[in-house]
Amino acid sequence: MSGTRTGTLGALAVGAVAAAYFAAFVGYGINLEDEGLILLQIARTARGDLPYVDFHTGYTPGTFYLNAVLYNAFGQSVLPLRWLLVLVNAASVALLFALARPWGGNALAAVAALGYAAFLPCFVGDFASFNVPYPSWYAGLAFLAAQWVFDRHLATGRRWPLVLAGVCVGIAFSFKPNAGVLAALACGLVLALLSAGEGDPDRTGARLLLVAAALALVGVFTADVIGAEFPTIIGPPLVLILGRLAWATAPDRATVRLWHGIGLLVAGGLVVTLPWIGYFVARLGPLGFVRDVLLLGSNADAIYATPYPVPIGFPASWPAVVAIGLFAIGLVGRAAARGHVRVNRAVAGTIGGVVTFAGLLFAWARMPEGVTRSIVWQAQHVGFFLVPLMGLATIGWVLRRWRGAIGRLGPDGPRLLGVLAFALTMFVELYPRVDTMHLIIALPSALVLATACAARLARSWAEILRLSPPITRGAVALAGGALALVAAVPNAEGLVAPSHATLASAHAPVHVETRRATDLTALNRTLDHLRAHLEPGEPLFAFPALALVPFALGAPTPTPHDYYFPGRPDHRAEVEIVRGLAARPPRYVVTLNRRLGFFNESPAYYFILREWLRTHYTLEARFGRYDVLRAKPGPGTPAIEALRAPEPPREAWRASLADPDREVRGAAVRAFLDAAGGPGGVGPLATRVAPDEPMLLLLLRNIGEAGDGRALEWLIETFENATWRVKGEAGGALTFLALRDMTERYVVESAVEPPRHPLRDFLTVVPTATVRHWMDDYKMRREIGVFAGHVLTLIGDDESRGPFEATLRDETKRPFLQVVAARGLVALGEPERVCDLVALLGQLKHDVQDTVPSYLIEVARTHPAEVARCVATGLGAARPLAREGAAWIAGAAGLSATAPALRAALDDRVPAVRIAAIWALGVLRDVAARPALARIADDGGEERAFAAEALARLPQVSS
Repeated sequence: MSGTRTGTLGALAVGAVAAAYFAAFVGYGINLEDEGLILLQIARTARGDLPYVDFHTGYTPGTFYLNAVLYNAFGQSVLPLRWLLVLVNAASVALLFALARPWGGNALAAVAALGYAAFLPCFVGDFASFNVPYPSWYAGLAFLAAQWVFDRHLATGRRWPLVLAGVCVGIAFSFKPNAGVLAALACGLVLALLSAGEGDPDRTGARLLLVAAALALVGVFTADVIGAEFPTIIGPPLVLILGRLAWATAPDRATVRLWHGIGLLVAGGLVVTLPWIGYFVARLGPLGFVRDVLLLGSNADAIYATPYPVPIGFPASWPAVVAIGLFAIGLVGRAAARGHVRVNRAVAGTIGGVVTFAGLLFAWARMPEGVTRSIVWQAQHVGFFLVPLMGLATIGWVLRRWRGAIGRLGPDGPRLLGVLAFALTMFVELYPRVDTMHLIIALPSALVLATACAARLARSWAEILRLSPPITRGAVALAGGALALVAAVPNAEGLVAPSHATLASAHAPVHVETRRATDLTALNRTLDHLRAHLEPGEPLFAFPALALVPFALGAPTPTPHDYYFPGRPDHRAEVEIVRGLAARPPRYVVTLNRRLGFFNESPAYYFILREWLRTHYTLEARFGRYDVLRAKPGPGTPAIEALRAPEPPREAWRASLADPDREVRGAAVRAFLDAAGGPGGVGPLATRVAPDEPMLLLLLRNIGEAGDGRALEWLIETFENATWRVKGEAGGALTFLALRDMTERYVVESAVEPPRHPLRDFLTVVPTATVRHWMDDYKMRREIGVFAGHVLTLIGDDESRGPFEATLRDETKRPFLQVVAARGLVALGEPERVCDLVALLGQLKHDVQDTVPSYLIEVARTHPAEVARCVATGLGAARPLAREGAAWIAGAAGLSATAPALRAALDDRVPAVRIAAIWALGVLRDVAARPALARIADDGGEERAFAAEALARLPQVSS
């Protein structure tokens, strides 16, 4: 059988295995936030709504139109969409095998491909990520297809694969813009790198392209979010580009003339993208297309950014240790095989390293959630550190072969260069949201490189140990396959449960196991209630990320936004949303009273919308964490159904605390704290039920998640006296407790049933001097300062002035500590410290933007003069964001004394500042602003609607 046929059959077999795995989960679970949003936007598209015009999205339109066709053709259900995803994700796995097979053989390629499928996140009792119609899945398939077709060009020199590669790039761009741009960048990088050598006829153009690519990569990052992300994500491709430009300049065999190849790629891409780009440019205008479709200038990267997981201490450092260890084994093996290191030293050193690692693992690893889950969690993070190391090692190999008079990449060198380029550029998709979900999205091409590196490692050690290469490759494949099974097999737990509960919606007939269906039951009760009260086609407003509810009901939503992550939409859009709601107020609103997850600070950020909802709506029913609000006047007494998971017996506490379902874990915490009988009993009971460190860590993690103040005294004692690992978990629990206390009161309907045992009810047990020391100590402040500062503020500890002042002065790189300190000083009778908070408003960081405005609005009720003075100063700040924020606060807080400064801001050079000032002057009913507002309303432009709204609010002039 020919190699090509064997590879094809192997790809089909691997794809079939992956398809069977994905198909098993088609009816399982659903994600409330992201999946709900995408499904609603697909349904809106199917009903004729236009992306970017009728609803806002951060993706290009491919996902919505492709799935809208399926949605209308097959009964308006999520299931056809998921069956398509089975094919899409299985095809990605098959392509990954096809790409990896030439570099590692069948076994290693199969492990890489099926390992990728096994590690796609699946949350037992909740949802499977590969069921969610994320644009990333479709774009990822197109990215891999572009890589495969481009590899055909590199292998054969034929021109037509370049056109097909361009088509695949265009498809990727049509689903997810950064995926398409990065796939195009990979293709262009390879062509330019091959043509950039001395004497190449296209050398000048190639070098210019490489410079442009480097500048584009650097331009991806904004100054506010540069940290570990820059060297780890962008560093390797920059090393490759700069090394080729300045150090490794030997000519090499180009597969095509540079501009001919680029032209073929561009032609293929334009065939796919030009029609829809032309349409939306015509509808939105060039600037609107750039802002709303490509998100350039939208600050989306800064808003959604999460930091790179820098390993500090354990268990955070285990993935980095594993990555460095694997890298070292590869280097040592290669050095020994080439005679640079004696074989016996290489073997002894490797054995010594493995034994040392095993010893550290035995001494320090605790795995409180169990061996399987702990291994999977740590393995998920290894890619953060291993991909840059693999990239740099391969770059070093390539650049060394471009030294001298002529390139020495060899016949397969251009193909390896293609593997490298696609791996490095796909890894850039990790930015700006650096988490394990986005890592797995950015990993497929890197797995092709990993297969090549693993094969090289196996071959080197085969030489050292005098074994047949298939034996060492088989050993590596066996280890990888075992890890994949450890990741995949536990996911089936929900599928084989004896009973399941189904979501009460024909649009999403999905299920989860009954024992973990507490939240689904609450959602069903919410759907039943709304279904009984809404008229057909009646709109429902959902906040902050409950688009799944109107989707499940088949109900429209009244605004272009259905997803409220702090900062996107911004306050300007928030005002437009409130304006639309006020013009045609829906009768019903659905929101959350707890467990907001990533949207925990959304109610605090959207202070204008929050207050409008509180003013015009009242609670009609509560089902678990779901609140149904009705336009006032509503019912006198709301219907309350707590719908909590049943508390487990004591012998089941450990298993329940380690359960994947948050409601089950929360029930175990309530059972533990109820059994303690009060704060004083928590410590003795913890000693009895958590005699070992793993159980103690598990208990601490869950108490922190629960946010129950009854554990406060024990948590403080544990943080003060425990060993470093336990101390860290106790500190995290205390911080979560403080954060919850800071944000919970901003929930739209903040009256909570049943009682939640808030932090402030247990302040008498706080050892004030100890906590004050935590705030005063520079190192401890960074570990526990948020909790310490918040509690000292609640207590009103006058002796904390010094620590608060030092924190405000010194912690310029940790603005949330500055926020906590300034709030503490205000509470201690220094309202002028409000100016310090206003001065922070110029920073586009969630630490500041999410909660500081709401806090200033609250403080203005008791210190209006001081807040008005500070806000007026903020209206003249150097940073436009600070001026804009000050204007929104001035209006929302009713600070009439800021009117002169707001009138001056009407001439600000930044439109966002002018719009905020216009709105604020209208809310303040500032008659003196009437002439200026009338002029703006007559001038037209983007400020016209805001000026007209402000004029309508002003008192009418009597005749």
